Amino acid sequence: LWNVAFGKSMGKVKANKKRPQIETVICSIVLGVVLAVYLLFCTVQFTYLFAGAGLPGGMTYSEYAREGFAQIILICGINLVLFGVFLQYGKPQKTVRIMLAVLLGLTGIMLVSSFVRLRLYITTYGMTWLRLISAWFILYLAMVLLLCGARMLRENIPLIAVCSFVLLGWFVLFGYANPDRMIVNYNLKANQY
Repeated sequence: LWNVAFGKSMGKVKANKKRPQIETVICSIVLGVVLAVYLLFCTVQFTYLFAGAGLPGGMTYSEYAREGFAQIILICGINLVLFGVFLQYGKPQKTVRIMLAVLLGLTGIMLVSSFVRLRLYITTYGMTWLRLISAWFILYLAMVLLLCGARMLRENIPLIAVCSFVLLGWFVLFGYANPDRMIVNYNLKANQY
């Protein structure tokens, strides 16, 4: 759309301007602190979800799932902003790229954690519209993480545009999947066992 409105020559002029870059040390320090906090968070999640320790004391499945979904939305928002800023404005150093890859990996672990929390809730209380759309959105976030990984490998991918088109397609696919039928079928099958 930019080229249609202003012509390709404007894009070339803008591309020749030197953009400001964030120093590698600053990127490394910020990413290092964030990664340390996320490693601690992932360790706690492994204890409760993947090692079979069950729910944290005094929490219901509902509280655990809602807290997990709120956390993943906040964390993904922070991580995608950090990823975009440091990928776009950080100096292209191997250290920063490795830390960004680790950031994507830890975000993936947190997505799995959130999905497991939601699955525990759905298994216990059944499927509803809100639970289905939450699971659908977690799957979309997983797709965005894969696209971020692809963006690290190929710099010419317009990440925001592709993520926007995938969201639109994801929404259309959700509508055609007949969510009401999916909810009823899941709940009927769950009650048979």
